[in-house]
Amino acid sequence: MATNPDDIVSRINELCKQLICFAQESEAGTSAYEAESVIFHRMLQMARLAIEAFLEAQAKHYHHSTTEDAEGRTLPYSGERGGVYYSIFGTVQFARSYYCGGGHGSFPMDAGVNLPLKGQSDFLRKMAEELAVSMSYEDVTLFLASYFPVSASTRGVQAIIETDCQDAEAYYEQAPPLRKTLRRPYFASKPTIREFRWSNPPVAVPSPIQCLASKRPNAHTTARRRKPRS
Repeated sequence: MATNPDDIVSRINELCKQLICFAQESEAGTSAYEAESVIFHRMLQMARLAIEAFLEAQAKHYHHSTTEDAEGRTLPYSGERGGVYYSIFGTVQFARSYYCGGGHGSFPMDAGVNLPLKGQSDFLRKMAEELAVSMSYEDVTLFLASYFPVSASTRGVQAIIETDCQDAEAYYEQAPPLRKTLRRPYFASKPTIREFRWSNPPVAVPSPIQCLASKRPNAHTTARRRKPRS
């Protein structure tokens, strides 16, 4: 599962060379549309490799003989385990250290870089949510599948919106009141997330995905890494 970082860099460099070659040596009559399309998809390929290189590099920071989980339990290293990251640039497989003992397990890297437990990346979820403000779930699915190497479904987009809106509502419950900053009568009742976004003047309110990324209630987000023993 582990990938050689030098191999990733080599692949990125090769794609970059191919891109430059295409730009400089395209046949006469190649349309601007064709050129832009080729360049766009080649950039997505390089971006996916860059994400892979990022995860590979981060994994090294969380490799130790022991770690301490969120409850303060010391867990020994138990090998490398594979993971899957569903980014806007495509699916990325990676490996990171796993620690377990006494019936408990932990992935410190997942907490360290705030990886979602499952499903799409926070960036992809954010894009889907912002598109859904003015588009149907079906149109959002078609748009994402048309331009990005992602696997999306109408039901999946709906689940993203519903899940993250619940996190947003929980955030608003514990956050300082925002209605004091509003000028009545912009809102006749409790404002919704969409009303906040389109109010005049606009109000700076965290989006559902921002609430999720900063307040995700997963156990691994609070895990603490323990310095390696000497």
